[in-house]
Amino acid sequence: MTDWIRHGECNQCGDCCRQATNCLSLLVPIHDEAYGRVRYGAPQTKIADVSGFPVFHIRGPLYLPCPKLEGDRCTIHETKPQYCRDTPCAPEDIEGLPRCSYYFVHRETGEVKAATPEMRTEIIVAQQEADRPRGMIG
Repeated sequence: MTDWIRHGECNQCGDCCRQATNCLSLLVPIHDEAYGRVRYGAPQTKIADVSGFPVFHIRGPLYLPCPKLEGDRCTIHETKPQYCRDTPCAPEDIEGLPRCSYYFVHRETGEVKAATPEMRTEIIVAQQEADRPRGMIG
C-alpha cells in the first residue's frame, strides 16, 4: 500500500499520455558507475547483471506518445484501459506535468504534492478553508 492518496480528476491535458513515466520503472546496467551514481543514486545492490555492470533504478521521462492521443485529447477517454485510469499513481508521476490536475496527499502527514507550487498552494488554502469552523470570519 502506498503512503500517498491521489486526489482530483483527469482534466484531459494529455501530458501523461505523451510520456511513459507513469508507474514505469527501469532497472538498467550502466558501465560507468560514477555517472550512474550522479544521475540515479546508489546502484541496486540486490540485483546482479550478467554484464558485471552496476544496475540503477531509472524513472522517466521516457517520451512515448500514445497513439490514441490527438492534440491534447484522448480519443478513447471514456473507455481507456485500467492502466491509464490508474495513472498517475505516485507523486513523482506528476513531476514535469504542469497542466496535470491530480495531486497527492500523504496518508499520515497530510503533506501535499501537486504538479506545480501554485497548485499546491491553492490546494492547501482550500483545505484550510474547508477545515475552518463555519461562522468564523478571516
